Amino acid sequence: MEKRTRVKDPRTKVLLDNIKRLQAEKGLNNSELSRRIGRQHDYMKKIMSQGSLPNFLTGLDIAEQLDATISDLLGVDESPALIEVVELLKSADPADLDYYRKLIRLGFPRKDAKI
Repeated sequence: MEKRTRVKDPRTKVLLDNIKRLQAEKGLNNSELSRRIGRQHDYMKKIMSQGSLPNFLTGLDIAEQLDATISDLLGVDESPALIEVVELLKSADPADLDYYRKLIRLGFPRKDAKI
């Protein structure tokens, strides 16, 4: 019997449902997807069972492994702003990714904000 997750936020439910659907289409279980995104074998199981959200960069990795886009995972139409952010992150120098992670956590603060 499949264990159900109690997810209160409908957007989170859409995300997790889309990941689950795409995993089934690709024939990937949680452990294999976790391995492919460079995480511990139980990472995706925790995401799916706890109803928690991966960070944006991990979301990009998940989408890539599922041959999908962030928009596919979120169940939204692609906006120019979202496409621009995704392309920026994909082309970023790995040394800059920590900076971008901080921006994402802080919600893209003003340019003059201290990070």
